[in-house]
Amino acid sequence: MISKFETKSKRVKGLSFHKYRPWILASLHNGSINLFDYRAQALIDKFEDHDGPVRGVAFHDTQSMFVSGGDDHRVKVWNYKTKKCMFTLTGHGDYVRTVEFHAELPWILSCSDDQSVRLWNWQSRSAIAILTGHSHYVMCATFHPDDTLIASASLDQTVRVWDFARLKEKSTQKTGGRPGEIFGATEVEVKHILEGHERGVNWVAFHPTMRIVASAADDKSIKLWRLSGNKHWEMDTMKGHANNVSCVIFHPRLEILLSNSEDKTLRLWDLNRRVQIQQTRRDTDRYWILAAHPTLNYFAAGYDNGMSVFKLERERHASQRIGSSIFFVKSKNLYVYDLSTKEKFLMAAVNTNGKQVLLNQPKSVYYNYFNQSGHDVILNFDGENSCFIIYEFQKDLKQANCTLEKRGDNTLGAVFISKDKMCVLDMNRELAVCNLDGGSIKKVTLNKKGLNRVEMIYPAPLGRLLVHADDAIFLYDLAARKVLQELTLAEGTVVK
Repeated sequence: MISKFETKSKRVKGLSFHKYRPWILASLHNGSINLFDYRAQALIDKFEDHDGPVRGVAFHDTQSMFVSGGDDHRVKVWNYKTKKCMFTLTGHGDYVRTVEFHAELPWILSCSDDQSVRLWNWQSRSAIAILTGHSHYVMCATFHPDDTLIASASLDQTVRVWDFARLKEKSTQKTGGRPGEIFGATEVEVKHILEGHERGVNWVAFHPTMRIVASAADDKSIKLWRLSGNKHWEMDTMKGHANNVSCVIFHPRLEILLSNSEDKTLRLWDLNRRVQIQQTRRDTDRYWILAAHPTLNYFAAGYDNGMSVFKLERERHASQRIGSSIFFVKSKNLYVYDLSTKEKFLMAAVNTNGKQVLLNQPKSVYYNYFNQSGHDVILNFDGENSCFIIYEFQKDLKQANCTLEKRGDNTLGAVFISKDKMCVLDMNRELAVCNLDGGSIKKVTLNKKGLNRVEMIYPAPLGRLLVHADDAIFLYDLAARKVLQELTLAEGTVVK
């Protein structure tokens, strides 16, 4: 995961990305709502009108407003241009847990510890439906991305899926309904009651394109449910969290599930294989909330002492140009692009044995300049299980016949140092010279005074190595075992 912005505050219970601006709202347990610019890494504004913790917050997609819900039983609608609360919706009899705007209709969805889910019309500023049926606190309620469905999760150990097609039809009729009329169970019907969790359910999310629902519960599990007409069934249960699972969301564009928990971890799951693929742990903070940017590959997580904005993987394609050829990785494949003919050729499929199942995007691509009889390429991957893959190809790139494919696991980086040798930096920050088939020849001890920690290695001329260590970059001669040139870095310099 690549951190883009992090800030400390009181416990963050709600998060919402703005669709177009680089903004994120964070609602806090101390009653404040903070608006941040995550690109500028700055606090823009604070909104304080709730009495007590604010648990839910959401931007409107097109209007200059957002909605919030808190422990004062109130739902508030704000104008972030005037920086004022426009109006307050009252009716809930207990803590308001989540709030959300409908993408097209002038509706707000809220849920509460009063065991109800409510729909409000923010234009008429009134409630239009009260959904009852849960027998405990309703922890989360959400609209389906494009269907007339609502999913709600409750501590009564169930998830309910409601259909509001008749309410939508009635509310959009010019003559339908009197002002302030609240509709009941006939306009919003329960289509599914998902039962299977052994303890209370904290969160529910719809898949962006498929009829699948994910739920997270106090039984430390995440369940996937399939909806089909009036039928539903449990697809799978994903276990691994060691405490209550606070939140779960689908990646908007990839087959990835994100979850976080009071066990102080944030985890990624492969939806196809239904297994955990990555984990991030905080030392002291329990996680409470997750949010995904609607169009960009940004995510946010809220925890006890603040929140962070991050990306799962780098999106810029690592590449290297050799003459008129550019080697690069895209969509889990290694390609070469010929600048003179403007043709692209597939070299090899990139397979990291499930260690980089998101985008399979390497942090670096290195070409072996020293080999004139063929083409050698190293791909370096980072992450929890960082590794490298080396490929050997015959001289004619258009044939793209891979004669060697070798993987090196638990390595931080590998570079070519001669025609048939490479230097590898392992997880213990130790260096070794290896054959291209991965066989180790010898360990390398850098002969440099005051050397504490090797951060990374980079390509250099024949038999030499560029080393980033401590606060310096130096050119090292492996045969003579001495530093040839050195550049001191300013404190905090990031070497890419």
